[in-house]
Amino acid sequence: MPLGITEDSGISDHVWSRYFSKIQKKSMTILPVLLHPKSNGIVRLKDKNPSTEPFLDPQYLTNRQDIEVLISGIRLIQNLLNTQPLTSLGANFNTHAFPGCEEFPFDNENYWECYIRQLTITSYHPVGTCKMGRKEDASTVVDFTFQVKGINKLYAVDGSVLPTLPSGNINGPIMMLAEMAADLVKKAHYLSYKQCVLMDLFVPETMC
Repeated sequence: MPLGITEDSGISDHVWSRYFSKIQKKSMTILPVLLHPKSNGIVRLKDKNPSTEPFLDPQYLTNRQDIEVLISGIRLIQNLLNTQPLTSLGANFNTHAFPGCEEFPFDNENYWECYIRQLTITSYHPVGTCKMGRKEDASTVVDFTFQVKGINKLYAVDGSVLPTLPSGNINGPIMMLAEMAADLVKKAHYLSYKQCVLMDLFVPETMC
C-alpha cells in the first residue's frame, strides 16, 4: 500500500481496488495535517456507575474551518508538485476519482471536501476533556495544581488537562506536565512532613 496508508486506516477492499491499486509502485504519500482543529468532541458519563464506559463523540470535521484548512493543505501540495525539482522527476497528482466522490468534478472544492470526509484519519491525540484553568471558569475541570476542582487529593495529569493542542506530538508536553505535577503533589502532601517512606517494587523500603 502507499507509504503511510495501512490497513489500520480502515480502508475497505472496495476502495483499495478502485483507488489505491491504480497508483504506480513508484509513488509517495504527502498528507496535510490539521494541527489545531476547531471541531470539538464530546465526552459524557452515561450513568453514575464508574465501570460504565462513557459516551464519546469526537465530532470530526463538524467545524467548516477544518475542511477549509485541509483543502488549503491540498493546494499547497499541488504547488509543491509543480516545482521544477519534482516535475523533473515526473511527479504528478493522483487524478483518479475517489470512490463516493465521483459526482463532483475532480479538483473543485466540493470534490476535495468529499475526499477529506471520506479519507481523513486521526492521530488519536485528543486533549481538553479535563481542561486546566481558573477555578471560577465553569468549563475547567482541574486548577493550576492539577487538582480536580471540589475533590480533595484527586489529580488529573495527562493530555486531558491541555486546553488546546500543541503544534506537534503531545508526548513531550505530557511528560513535562507529569514532571511538574509530581513536584506539586510532593510539595502539597509529602514535603510538609519531617519524615516519609518511599516504597518501590524494585528497591527496599527507603526513608526520606
